[in-house]
Amino acid sequence: MRLKLKNYDCSDFDLEDFPQDKLENFCILLTLSIGFDESNGADYFYVYIYSTEWLLSNIHRPASLKNSIVTNRFNIEHILKLINDILEICNSTSEDKSISNLAKYFDWEFDDYNLNIQD
Repeated sequence: MRLKLKNYDCSDFDLEDFPQDKLENFCILLTLSIGFDESNGADYFYVYIYSTEWLLSNIHRPASLKNSIVTNRFNIEHILKLINDILEICNSTSEDKSISNLAKYFDWEFDDYNLNIQD
């Protein structure tokens, strides 16, 4: 079972035509649709992409940045390459283990989901 990035999206910007004035100063939330290559299904994962300039301008004290990627300049090809490299690292012999590995890097839509069935 191999993890596969099936789709990605950002509600704030067109990632294929990113604003030229934001290339070095931005913070975006990327929605990743990740599944297994032999399956039609996918789960949503979320990751923040920060530029170093944005962090320097907006973070003025120590901060913990979970589920984040930091880059000097926006380049969707470089970002997708890193995400696909992470998927390769997270591949495991079971779906559950692969998803658990992914949740170390990205915020999973079901991360705190608790199925509580009561009669």
